[in-house]
Amino acid sequence: MVSATGDFGYLSTSAIESLVAASMQYRQRLVTRIKDDVSQLQVLKGILTDLTAKLSSLNGVAKQLAGFDSTYTFGSAQKVEPGTSGVITASASSAASAGDYSIEVTSLAKAHTIIGRRYGQVDQALGLSGTFYLGGKAASEAAATVINSGVTGFGTGEVAGGQTQLGSGDYYVEFRQSGENWQFRLVDAGGTPVSIGKADGTEGATAAWQPFADVAGSTFDTGRGLTITFGAEPDGARFIGDAGTARVAYSAQGAAISVVATDSLADIKAAINAASYAPGNTITASIVDNQLVLTAAETGAAHAIAGEDTIGSVLQDLELMDAAGNALHQVQAASDACLTINGSIVVTRSRNSSLTDVISGLTLSLVGEGTTTLKVSTDLSAAQNKVSDFVSKFNDAMTYLRAKTALTPSTSTAYGSNPTYTRGALAGDSTFTMLKSRLYQTITARYEGGSLQDLGMAVNGSTMSLEVQDSSKLASALATDFEGTAALLAEVAAALYGVVEPYVGSTTDGILARRSTSVEGEMKAYNKRAAEMSASIEREAQRMREQYYRLQQQYVAALQRQQEWLLFGGSTLWG
Repeated sequence: MVSATGDFGYLSTSAIESLVAASMQYRQRLVTRIKDDVSQLQVLKGILTDLTAKLSSLNGVAKQLAGFDSTYTFGSAQKVEPGTSGVITASASSAASAGDYSIEVTSLAKAHTIIGRRYGQVDQALGLSGTFYLGGKAASEAAATVINSGVTGFGTGEVAGGQTQLGSGDYYVEFRQSGENWQFRLVDAGGTPVSIGKADGTEGATAAWQPFADVAGSTFDTGRGLTITFGAEPDGARFIGDAGTARVAYSAQGAAISVVATDSLADIKAAINAASYAPGNTITASIVDNQLVLTAAETGAAHAIAGEDTIGSVLQDLELMDAAGNALHQVQAASDACLTINGSIVVTRSRNSSLTDVISGLTLSLVGEGTTTLKVSTDLSAAQNKVSDFVSKFNDAMTYLRAKTALTPSTSTAYGSNPTYTRGALAGDSTFTMLKSRLYQTITARYEGGSLQDLGMAVNGSTMSLEVQDSSKLASALATDFEGTAALLAEVAAALYGVVEPYVGSTTDGILARRSTSVEGEMKAYNKRAAEMSASIEREAQRMREQYYRLQQQYVAALQRQQEWLLFGGSTLWG
């Protein structure tokens, strides 16, 4: 007979679960330790990621200072100070020469503006009909101004699909020799190469130099409304500005505007504004005081408004132009800007803003008429800022590296005491302690051009930070010997780059990348082991749980048999 106080007895479900948990406690502690190891590895992975970012930033600046970054130049930029306000605004590049430039702006470039007759209403039908061309005449024209042995003539042609017509103005055919072969290209009056059809007959257009052999002795269609007839091989190189360079005055065809009797002044304005014009020939229309006003979109004498009636006399009826295409009521003539440099050099330009070809290295924008002086001087602030950036990024990386490799006492280290220490995550790791040492050695070393101390820079012995301890010394070095200072900084930066690059130079093969990959592999292995152990523990717990429940069932069954015997089996004894 099994009693309630026997070897097993009755256990509740919670008691069984407690027994199972107690049995699995040791193995569960092993899983917990593994998970703690994974947490530590995650911290280490984060530290490696942060250190990679900080060292990469330092390496980027070192690469620039060392001259290894083709997109960056450590140079003394130029700054420009305009004199009298309201005349010129200017900016300078490093190519600008220091000095004072006296500039007198005698006139600004102006856009051609004409005005028509006044009407009573802008929305009433005018009863006019016909077709006129605006922004050019009914047909394009090409008048050869200069020809030579390479170019024997010019003409007009069709505009190829996908191309736009050339704008009105002067164009030049340039020649040069590449090896033993002659080449040609077309440039505008400003010397900018113009995109034209490909001389070899392939599709598309190009502004690049093309083989003269492909066009020699033939008429070449540029695909932009101009044809060029080439002669024999050029007798010499020709560029815009050279005597004898082939030149053509090209007049673009205007936009055709059709007018019907029901059109109002507002309708005509809308049609003019919706039309497509050759580059530089765009006309904008507005209505002022019930009068149609036409304004060239671009300034300059070369952009005077051109127009021609072809069917009917709409332009004449609007009193914009006469039969010969001359403006009837001119509000403002098309004119170029005119300025005099240093009292003797007269320069004209078709526009007022973004003038980069007046004084080399300067970008000028003309604001008003008058005289001013531009003072161009060396600006060392960009160089000083880059040095400061270098110092800041070096200290940022080193402060982080020192903290993570440090062994910091957390209790007294007095003689006879038993101190304890807090270890940085990278403490004792020779890879990083050696990196820290090499970085300090690099910036404190003496090079062929000197040392950073010569530039007023040194490591603070208390904070272990790199500092510009004498800013006036750095400023003086940059001002008096910029090239030598830049060369010294390049030496230091190149050496530093050589130290840091192996750590961060590759996303897969760098030291830090490999270390991070290794840590990720450990984390993966530990997580797999923890998962397997957890699964094993759960299986064992379930096995034990099932065993306890079977014993429980056996106990209950035995108890029931005992009760039945007492109730039924025992009664037969007294019968």
